[in-house]
Amino acid sequence: MHELKIPRSPLVIFNRYNYVDPELVIVLEPINIPEDIYPHCPVEDKKKKVRGSCSTYQERKNVYSHSTDIVL
Repeated sequence: MHELKIPRSPLVIFNRYNYVDPELVIVLEPINIPEDIYPHCPVEDKKKKVRGSCSTYQERKNVYSHSTDIVL
C-alpha cells in the first residue's frame, strides 16, 4: 500500500467504442478525451527486482506498516 504526494484525479471511465462512425464502422477520436491518470511509464528497479509501469514509482511512500495497525 502506497501514499502519493499528490492524489490522483478521479478516474473517468472512457469507452472508445461509444464513438464509432455508423457508416464507416471505425472508431473516431473525440475532441475531448478524459485525462489518463495511469499513464504508461516503464519502471525497472533492479535493487528490488521490480518491473512495471508507474509514473509515481519514485515519489510514492510505502505506508503498509501503518495500514496493519488500522482496525476495521
